[in-house]
Amino acid sequence: MAYSRYALIHKEDDKVIGFCGVKYEPDLNCPDIGYRMLPEYWGNGLATEAVKATLEYAINTLGLTKVIGEVLVEHPASGNVLLKSGLRKVDTYEKDGFILNRYE
Repeated sequence: MAYSRYALIHKEDDKVIGFCGVKYEPDLNCPDIGYRMLPEYWGNGLATEAVKATLEYAINTLGLTKVIGEVLVEHPASGNVLLKSGLRKVDTYEKDGFILNRYE
């Protein structure tokens, strides 16, 4: 099954402002949801909109039964995006010198 991260296009100006999607993470043995967005678009609900749409696509179209998200603890807004999108925090751990929260 193929899936990847996709470009985020801002509807108002047709500009590429980031990406969002799922990719398989071998070290986690699971698909991971990830996104990045230009800072000038933060705080407008666009990340939550993109993550919700991606999760719906992952479950309903791709048939994925589990998707995780990893967020650096110093980025609580990204954790809130995952919580608002229906994931729940399940763990906090250290990986490669970083402290991460895991959401499922």
